[in-house]
Amino acid sequence: MDSTDKLNMMGSLGADHVIDYTQEDFTKNGKHYDLILDIRTDRSIFDYQRALSSNGIYVTVGGKSSHIFQLVFFGSLISM
Repeated sequence: MDSTDKLNMMGSLGADHVIDYTQEDFTKNGKHYDLILDIRTDRSIFDYQRALSSNGIYVTVGGKSSHIFQLVFFGSLISM
């Protein structure tokens, strides 16, 4: 998931599916993903959980500290 100007580059790097976050909310489109790689971490952990497949993996690189703390405190409970 990234902005419009980076979608082609991400596809050329091997991404199977890319989403323009300015056009689509991937947490509400009804699809489930095996891997979510997030650079921004600007959503609730529960939004990400809704978009993950049952064995899906969520990886974050950075973002808002409040959301990162939420991941630290609730991540292991949600993954059960």
